[in-house]
Amino acid sequence: VSLYSRKVLIERHSPDILPDWMRFVRGVVDSEDLPLSLSREKMQDSRLLAKMKDVLTRRILKFLDEQARKDPEKFDQFFAEFGQFIKEGVCMDFQNKAGLSKLLRYESSALDQGKTTSLDEYVSRAPPDQNEIYYLCAPSRELAFQSPYYEAFKYVVTTLTNKEVLLVYHSMDDFVMNSVGEFNTRKVVSAEAAKLDVQEDHDTTDKLTEADANLLTAWLSLQLEASVTKVEVTNRLHDSPAVVTDHESASVRRMMQMVNQSQGGGGLPTSSKHVLQINPRHPIVVKLHQLRTTNEPLAAKIAAQVHTNACLSAGLVEDGRIMIGDLNVLLDELLTHSLKK
Repeated sequence: VSLYSRKVLIERHSPDILPDWMRFVRGVVDSEDLPLSLSREKMQDSRLLAKMKDVLTRRILKFLDEQARKDPEKFDQFFAEFGQFIKEGVCMDFQNKAGLSKLLRYESSALDQGKTTSLDEYVSRAPPDQNEIYYLCAPSRELAFQSPYYEAFKYVVTTLTNKEVLLVYHSMDDFVMNSVGEFNTRKVVSAEAAKLDVQEDHDTTDKLTEADANLLTAWLSLQLEASVTKVEVTNRLHDSPAVVTDHESASVRRMMQMVNQSQGGGGLPTSSKHVLQINPRHPIVVKLHQLRTTNEPLAAKIAAQVHTNACLSAGLVEDGRIMIGDLNVLLDELLTHSLKK
């Protein structure tokens, strides 16, 4: 954006007219209030530029919001091309975060693939008593729906409807949603941190009793003490045997990897300890409890694999190929155990 005063060019491509995240904007600004001898060193001129920057930013955001309401399809095309700048603004421009958050567009579990929604539209569809906006970061829609962190939303205990989840596919979006923090008095919460329980199947007969579950969690805590802070029972799972919580998100770890590499370091840093939550209704968990009393060495290997699988789902395993060796050992022992019967 070039700056003019009474049609006289003051500065071409001025860096002071708009915030850096608005670098996709092209145009000119002509103001009669600007002195021809504009200087950033002068306090008065500096204040004038700051005020102009603030006014222009708010007007452009208002224009974009109006266009989004007037022609949603056209705005979706705009966001597909320039959305990365809007996301950058959410993370960097705290003063205009509320206006920028209105412009965000993401896919949703409540909509068909390819269709996007705004945070305002999400809130309008949510039940009045829902105080959170949920999102799930995954490489694709298919993987998001297969994630153990999505299970609580598929089988959530409710007589009305399943909870809607925004689907974000890039690691940057995790930072964006964390930066939004709150929208229209509703907290923005990752599905990984959601406090939801699934509907229990009434025909579930094989389920660990509370006493057996306590014994198993205590045993798992000892077996996995190098990796977990504790093991606990959860009701958030339906299809998966276990899940890890209280961990660094995969996107945060990737960002740390980029920082390490830029500073001449290696790959991902070592994972910090986390909480392992087990599903007391899952057949693997039930049979693992039974196996540990008859073949503890084999049970320990299976427990380690269950934990590794949970870490893989959480994005804490940098390269899945490192699992192959342990899997081969486990398969060999399972085959040996089976042939002895």
